[in-house]
Amino acid sequence: MKHDRQVQKLLSAFRSLPESEAKPVGRDAKSLGDTLAAVVRKYSLEGPRPEQRIVEHWREIVGEAFADRCGPRRITHDGKLVIQVMGSTARQEMAFRKQDILAAVRKLPDCRVVKAVTFVTS
Repeated sequence: MKHDRQVQKLLSAFRSLPESEAKPVGRDAKSLGDTLAAVVRKYSLEGPRPEQRIVEHWREIVGEAFADRCGPRRITHDGKLVIQVMGSTARQEMAFRKQDILAAVRKLPDCRVVKAVTFVTS
């Protein structure tokens, strides 16, 4: 909360704090709700995230045969979709379909951020 200089001096004296020589910044305090709303807007956190879209459409992306043997784990900061696969055989089969998986993901709304696909074995 913003106080004028006289109130700040009184508060400092009451709290037995040394008087501040710093000049006030001059910014008004903002509510937590306003700050959170600004963060949500700044980082585009409104609406469905790419991760959510991928999970919702996972069976369509990889097909019924693979949907239960693998799953999306995360999207890295550089746009790689990390897929966890059960077993090296399934991993190899998925690697053959890498470009098809990437194309299917990129067709989804809000998923153009995915630039590549990589696999890890569980």
